Amino acid sequence: MTCSAEPSTLNLCPTLNPCLPGPLLQVLPKTPATERYFREVEFRAMKNSAVFVNLGRGESVDEPAMVAALQAGAAAEAEAGPEGLPAGATDPGQLLIAGAGLDVTEEEPLPQPSALWSLPNVVLTPHCAPHTPDFAVGSAQVFMRNLERYCAEAEAGLENVVDVDKGY
Repeated sequence: MTCSAEPSTLNLCPTLNPCLPGPLLQVLPKTPATERYFREVEFRAMKNSAVFVNLGRGESVDEPAMVAALQAGAAAEAEAGPEGLPAGATDPGQLLIAGAGLDVTEEEPLPQPSALWSLPNVVLTPHCAPHTPDFAVGSAQVFMRNLERYCAEAEAGLENVVDVDKGY
């Protein structure tokens, strides 16, 4: 399989090329280095059957490029009929992906005029991916362990420490 995107032009790991597999789970933090990390060139490098899942930050995605790829994917799915897109469908360099699961968007709440609301190949969730039944208990447990270590002046063993220089 070939892909029109040169590995050197992609933000992603070159070993994922020539065509990025799907699903692709995006969990990047919001930093200057990750702003619009997923651009048109990355979406063009994905297989047409790929699904993009964003649980990270909406600002890490060039949303107009993603919307264009999703609109093309929805149109191709409708044209393919009940059989849908072939599992390995690819047209190198085409801006087309099969779908997306989005827990985050560039602007939140997502504005009503956004095309994402009406695309049949998009699942939107209300920015609630980390909220599981055990989320509060787990967070409290990490806090208590960190508090005990901090009070014992054992800061080296703290969990989930933020690197201020990196921004996460």
